[in-house]
Amino acid sequence: SLPEIPEKEFEYEEARLESLLLHEGTERVAVVREEMQRAMQEHAGIERNEKSLTKGLNAIMKLRERAKNISLYDKGTVFNTEFTSLLELHNMLDVAEAVTRSALYRKESRGSHSRSDFTTRNDAHFLNHTLLSSDASGMMRSEQPVTITQWQPIERKY
Repeated sequence: SLPEIPEKEFEYEEARLESLLLHEGTERVAVVREEMQRAMQEHAGIERNEKSLTKGLNAIMKLRERAKNISLYDKGTVFNTEFTSLLELHNMLDVAEAVTRSALYRKESRGSHSRSDFTTRNDAHFLNHTLLSSDASGMMRSEQPVTITQWQPIERKY
C-alpha cells in the first residue's frame, strides 16, 4: 500500500502548481530550455575543465532565475503540454545543476568524462558515489563509498 501523504503537502503542491500555471512573466519555456541545452553542451560535455564547468554552472543558475519568470500561453488544466514542458524544464535545471556541481567537485578524469585540467583517475579521493540533494537553501553534496564486488575498477584504455 502507498504511504499516507499529509493533506498540507497536497495543498502546498496544488498552490505551487497553480502559481506556475498562472504566473505572468516575460520568459518562455522553449527559450530557457534551449539556452540550458546549449550551456550544457558547451560547458559540461564529455571534455571538461574547471573554467568551462564554472561558466556552465553560472549559466544554469541564471537560467534558474529566468525560469521563475516564465509565463504560459496555455492556462488550461487539461492536456496542457506547455505546462508539462515547464515542469520538465524545472526538473532538467535540477539535473543540469547536479551534473555541473558534481563534475566541478570531481577533479579527475573517469570513464568517458575527461577533464583537461585533471587528466587521470584519482581513486584515492574519488572512488565514491557523489550524491546531491536539495532543499530551500540549495544543493548539498555527499559521498558514499563504492562497494566493489566481482569487478575491480580499472582505468579505461582506448
